[in-house]
Amino acid sequence: MQKHLVIAFVLTLSTAVLGGCYTTEKGVEENVITGQYTTTVSATADQAIAAAREVARDMHYTEVSYNVTKTDGHLQATTSTETIVEFDSHATGDRLSEITVRVGIGDQKLSRELLEKIKAKL
Repeated sequence: MQKHLVIAFVLTLSTAVLGGCYTTEKGVEENVITGQYTTTVSATADQAIAAAREVARDMHYTEVSYNVTKTDGHLQATTSTETIVEFDSHATGDRLSEITVRVGIGDQKLSRELLEKIKAKL
């Protein structure tokens, strides 16, 4: 009996993890488990995170950390209400990158807005 419970638990957990991502709109993927929103942009990873940095400054966010390489970038900032906003970029090809945004525990509306602002800067 205990073996069956363990198997059922593992299957349930694996289904939840595999089912955590779905596309919310054309080109934007939402991970409901992590609250992250990801889209692909026509830019290098360093250009994508630089655009995210500009957006964060435009929104008057306070920069906490900023790291960038040719293939990856990370920006953490806070809003005026101390909500943590994280941006990550990762190169997926020549002049093609994924940019990911996470606002707090997954603010869908603001995450989408930030992704649109980043795309507009590229």
